[in-house]
Amino acid sequence: MKHLSLFIILFFSINSISQEAYSIKLDSLFLETKAQSLDFYIEDVIDNRLYNEYIGIAQVGFYNYPVPLKFENSLKFELGNFFKRIFPNKDSGQPVTIRINEFVIKESPKVFVEVGEVIIRFDILRKELDGNYTILNSYSVEKTRNTFDATQGNFGRLFTALGEVVLLVANNTDYNKEGKILNLEYNPKPPILFENPKKGFYLTYSELARNISKTDLEFTIKEKSKNKGSTLITIESTDDLANECFAYFDGQNYFLNSSFYNNSNYFIKTLRVDNFLLFTEDFIADDFISAFTIAKGRSGYDYVKTRRPIIFSLDDGYFYVLRRNKMAQLLESSNPDLFKRFKKNEKKDIGETYEILKFIFENQDPEKVREIL
Repeated sequence: MKHLSLFIILFFSINSISQEAYSIKLDSLFLETKAQSLDFYIEDVIDNRLYNEYIGIAQVGFYNYPVPLKFENSLKFELGNFFKRIFPNKDSGQPVTIRINEFVIKESPKVFVEVGEVIIRFDILRKELDGNYTILNSYSVEKTRNTFDATQGNFGRLFTALGEVVLLVANNTDYNKEGKILNLEYNPKPPILFENPKKGFYLTYSELARNISKTDLEFTIKEKSKNKGSTLITIESTDDLANECFAYFDGQNYFLNSSFYNNSNYFIKTLRVDNFLLFTEDFIADDFISAFTIAKGRSGYDYVKTRRPIIFSLDDGYFYVLRRNKMAQLLESSNPDLFKRFKKNEKKDIGETYEILKFIFENQDPEKVREIL
């Protein structure tokens, strides 16, 4: 394997700014290479993020109005073109795929200062003849700095982070390396719905859906807080990889990583009911959880939150609010007393909500219940 050192100038074109979105376009130009011959090229980019519409939140205007931040085109398109320009297809090279698991640009307002942060987590994959992929390497690049203008500063941090990503790919890709096999073929019925879950860590929802756990991490667990509403834990590992994982299964319960939906760093205990993971959390006060909801939650801005029961679907990989009007459809006419119990306990007793939801699935058509929820 030959190594590459290069210098990159990135041009960020701000194509549109509005209260709806802050749109940027990424162009690249590499000026100098010390070694241009590599034994691989970038064939494809896979966007493996849970919600992939936005890449963060930006502040615009005189009053620093927060709006969602996105690429003008999809992340797959922008980064695909970026990597293909730097690692072009050559007759002698082998094809490599980059899987983006995390791509977040964050701004956290503090007193007299803003904290700008860029996080990129990715895998280098080799596609096999049978359609499966082999993980050659996995990396995490994080750039954080206190500044007076995080929006503009984050573009510089993105420049630095992408430069580091390029060097990691160039200097550490061994095409012939053996690694873990991944089957990324779309499955309308994820195996996790009917298989016994494997104990360990699940790097992304994609691994969780396919029941592919990581069991070789050394870690310790500390209980952060416990009440009827939720049980929170923190996980410490030597290389911090555990805290980059989407979920952890301890043999009895799933714990979801809060950093995938808010600006925190704990795991929250869930209770499985049918195809859903139930938990109670202080969530952004949107009636429907969208990509914008998740972007706001992870941004660090002080958006209005409300404590309520949330369900995560193992089937489609999205969060949903367990809303009163949905529960009313399921209970108000057939079992009004149970509906009253739900309204009384929905924000504070996750065990009670679990028992009510379990009762619904046991006594009604599960398919219809899933459609309503």
